[in-house]
Amino acid sequence: MSGKLDRYQIPEVVDHLASNYVLGTLSKRVQARTDQLRHELDFSALNQRIAFWEQKMSPLIDKVPDLAPKDQTWQSIQARIAPQKTQERKPWYRLLDLRFYQWATACSLMLVALFSVVVLQQPSSPGALSYVAVLADENQAPQVVAATYGDTQMLMLDIIDLPDVGDGETLELWVTSKTDKQARSLGEIPSNVASFNRQLTTAEWRLIKDSDSLLITVEEAGGSPIGEPMGALISQGVCVRLSAWQEQV
Repeated sequence: MSGKLDRYQIPEVVDHLASNYVLGTLSKRVQARTDQLRHELDFSALNQRIAFWEQKMSPLIDKVPDLAPKDQTWQSIQARIAPQKTQERKPWYRLLDLRFYQWATACSLMLVALFSVVVLQQPSSPGALSYVAVLADENQAPQVVAATYGDTQMLMLDIIDLPDVGDGETLELWVTSKTDKQARSLGEIPSNVASFNRQLTTAEWRLIKDSDSLLITVEEAGGSPIGEPMGALISQGVCVRLSAWQEQV
């Protein structure tokens, strides 16, 4: 158990958990893990940082003037706290803008036609293209094309233009589930490569089949220590199932 706690000796990780715990922005899964560290394991470093952030943020209450919410905002608050409509607080990587989805879906569908003609004609392609995602930056410039073929469970990344990261940092790939909207890691992306193939486990393949989108974030070397994105989001793209697209056209 002590080995698993080593990551929580990193000051940056402890401070990230503590500050977001006080703000109430942790996802349900990470908050439960934080509560376990606080109460069951009596993790003193984490408790000290939580106390620090509570003390630091509490004076802000007196400095913020009262502001009556708009009727629409108040209705949204009531709907959110109503038992029958209670929803889990969503982390930043789940608050994807609808306009991005509209653009990314249209872009992905157009590129699927191109891949069907060009990629599938390559002799080395292991079967028919099954899933594809075009990951783009905030300016909608394509950075990575991710694809799988048939049921091989092989994820293939074609690197178009990814930014360099600093020493002690890495790029980590995530898949967001349609079912629970949680982001789960698919591992690190090697630096200075034009393409990268990764054999997925059976569990990871199920995530791809249930995928909503793929994300790339900048994390510390070795990947995010809390199992969720911590660093800057640099690229994202809707994952399209090719068979569903073919049925539509």
